[in-house]
This record gives sequence, C-alpha cells and structure tokens, in this order.
Amino acid sequence: MFESLLAIFCLTAILALIATGGYAQPPIEAFFEASPTAGVMPLEVTFTNLSWNVDGWHWDFGDGNESDAWSPVHTFDLPGTYLVQLEVWNDTDTDAYGLPVTVSPLLPVALF
Repeated sequence: MFESLLAIFCLTAILALIATGGYAQPPIEAFFEASPTAGVMPLEVTFTNLSWNVDGWHWDFGDGNESDAWSPVHTFDLPGTYLVQLEVWNDTDTDAYGLPVTVSPLLPVALF
C-alpha cells in the first residue's frame, strides 16, 4: 500500500514538473512596508514594495488616489484612517495586501 501511494505521489510531482517546464513556480505574494503609518496631516508616507514573483502591480491609497509605481511616496492631506491596498499579479495568479494609515488633524496652537 505504501509503495502505491509513493508511486502516485512521485508521478504527480513529475507531471507537475513537466507542466511547468521543469520547475515549480514559486507562489505570488503581495507585501509592502509603509513609513510612517500614523501622523498629523499632511502626512507623507513612503511605501516599499516587497512583493515577489509578480509581473504587475497597482496601489490604491484609499483616499481616491492610485499609483502604478513600484514603491511610491504618497501624501495624505485630510484626517482619517485609510486602507492602502496593493494588488499584484502574474500570468497565473493574483494577490493583494492592505495596511491602514491613520492621519490626525493638525491641532491649532494657541498664541498668547
């Protein structure tokens, strides 16, 4: 019984290698870092794209602005919490990752 299961597993692995041209394609993954992720308006945030195995990408900053740059810099002008999303794709798959950015209002300073 064990030998039969092993043979089926090996045959499946060989067929997968043949179908992918001799190698298994690594999985696609969307991932990024942002700095800073909170602060007062206007808040300039640098996004570093750390995705791999991708052919294309698209950013949605959650405030009505978008970008197709690999690692964009974006300024949030109004207070609020924005879900920044990065969508990535290749020939066979897509993936997405999101991170919140919180922008606080600029507090007035009393002049005495």
